[in-house]
Amino acid sequence: MDKNERRHVQRQAFLHHLEAQLIADQQQYTLPVAPSPIANLGPHIDGPFAANQNARQDLWHRAENGVAGTGVPVSGLHGAAHQSAAEAHIGGGSIASGGGGRAAAPGNLRRAGLSATRASLLGWGALIGCEVAMQAGPPLVTAIWRARREVRAAERAEQERDEG
Repeated sequence: MDKNERRHVQRQAFLHHLEAQLIADQQQYTLPVAPSPIANLGPHIDGPFAANQNARQDLWHRAENGVAGTGVPVSGLHGAAHQSAAEAHIGGGSIASGGGGRAAAPGNLRRAGLSATRASLLGWGALIGCEVAMQAGPPLVTAIWRARREVRAAERAEQERDEG
């Protein structure tokens, strides 16, 4: 028996065992007793949209407590002067002081929002991945171990037939 034939026998034994195990698992499956960790987190974790908005609001709040290019606190200004000074602060300072001025503010707001969105999505992805691994992992590992045993038994039986 060549290598390809042995692999075919192993594959067939594995698939047969895996199918039988999955059918048995479906019949015995019950919902976990412990609640899902995701359900416990609920409103305590910001979604991607909320993270984006919070990052932008944080930049505006910092600008409100900053200082305008003239040295006057932004919170002491009113109207268009307040808006311009806050935008310049978000943009990295006035152009005269080496910053990006008002023109850089939208880009900085966008970058801050996107960074927060990416971090939020990464966190949710890791959380969901861990939940899937906790729920699906143990039955799958058990099925693989059982299938390996059956594949080894099929190999031994095939070797005994070839030798005998």
